[in-house]
Amino acid sequence: GDEDGHSLRKASRAMPTRRVCVVGAGPSGLVTAKLLAERDYELVVYESGNQVGGTFANKTYEDGRLVSSKYLTPFSDLRMDDLPPGNNHPTVDAYLAYLRSYCTEFKLWPLLRLDHTVDKIVALGGDGDGYDVTVRSNSAAGGARTERFDAVAVCSGLHNVPREPSIPGAETFGGEIFHSSTYRKKAQLAGKRVVVVGTGETAMDIVFHAVQVAKEVTLSIRRGFLSVPAEGWGGVPLDTIITNAFEHSHEHPFVQRHRLKWKVTTVVIRLMFLLSTGTSQGYNQWVGNAAPIKRGYHILNKSVAAMPYLNRPVKRKSWIRHLFGARFTPWLEASVPGIDAGAKPPVERLSPGRVHFTDGTAVEADTLVLATGYRQEFPFLSHAQLAKAAEGGKIARERCVGGPDAAPATEGKQLLRGPSPDINSGGLGDCASGAKSACAWTEEAQLPAEHFITDPARRSLAYIGFVRPNVGAIPPMSE
Repeated sequence: GDEDGHSLRKASRAMPTRRVCVVGAGPSGLVTAKLLAERDYELVVYESGNQVGGTFANKTYEDGRLVSSKYLTPFSDLRMDDLPPGNNHPTVDAYLAYLRSYCTEFKLWPLLRLDHTVDKIVALGGDGDGYDVTVRSNSAAGGARTERFDAVAVCSGLHNVPREPSIPGAETFGGEIFHSSTYRKKAQLAGKRVVVVGTGETAMDIVFHAVQVAKEVTLSIRRGFLSVPAEGWGGVPLDTIITNAFEHSHEHPFVQRHRLKWKVTTVVIRLMFLLSTGTSQGYNQWVGNAAPIKRGYHILNKSVAAMPYLNRPVKRKSWIRHLFGARFTPWLEASVPGIDAGAKPPVERLSPGRVHFTDGTAVEADTLVLATGYRQEFPFLSHAQLAKAAEGGKIARERCVGGPDAAPATEGKQLLRGPSPDINSGGLGDCASGAKSACAWTEEAQLPAEHFITDPARRSLAYIGFVRPNVGAIPPMSE
């Protein structure tokens, strides 16, 4: 509230100016810079790309659109009211324009150092002793230099280092294998036999593109997903429907402990899905069913355009297609012409021109798209250096980085890591769908224990923008 903000500003004026390094000029880095600048901190924002926006600028693709609405995505002090009526979910280009206007509105441009990569951050001692930050200019004539800061805000984002699992037989495949982070246009898939691995929103967008131009399309599904549209009846955004008084009213501890509200609403929502689409597994979802299906258990997949093409081979075999088909429910059908898409279990191995699955089947393919998510890594942070600098080794709870110098255990707590890159030991994990597989979490950096933002032993190092809501958007949570 205003009183809290006044107290913070008063406190900031009373303390000496501190110099802060912000890593990344995506939405989280920009709002961090804005709020710190307002509180009289001296700061520099380093961004490896040539424009603001982070993932939205560097890893987007044709027809990209946000699944969070213009009501919940923007920051509190600059709204997105200039979008055309009915355009509730901004395109990536529109959102990048919004971020540029945010920089202009709050005079952030002088703080930004675009085309500058942070190579290394070294702690100089305990908390409060500062950091040496080595930065490299990406220009041809640029070199590396080291600057000193009192504090560091890591805003490098969730989608920074692609997770590329190793697949037996990949060297014999003979076709193209690429991660979804390099996907840009549907022309890349034209005339191809495409297999997409993963069930996140990017995977579903790529399947939707592929059915329009490819020769064959198959989706490889590991543990399933929960399909829910980004918009409800009348085009009302899902995230605004959920942010209502009932959802956010006080819950009695008994109700909260037993999650009664979610259990009751799960039944209601599944019944609505069944009556409106013929299946209760998800909205118009006849394949890729997740288990168990209950609210609050899965990250929702709000990219639903590919579902009609995945559903068609299954619905043709069911009598219920007569009730939930083009005649009675045309809104559930394909929005543009396209071929059917097949659904298969996880990939087991590759052979020349073929992709083999764990159920013993195989398909001919010449393009394999790994929509397998991203590794949570901070390659510019050395766990060994920070652990040595922290009193009592408590920095291990920060779990700054995996790899060869990561401490295996501290204070009786094992250092957790992320999914194995080996496809046959769970390496495809479920990171594309947001779920953690219990089978093979290794070699991935974890976030600090306190709200995934900081560690009590080192409050001068903060991680901003790594908390993802089930429904909503990361940027306002970072704010």
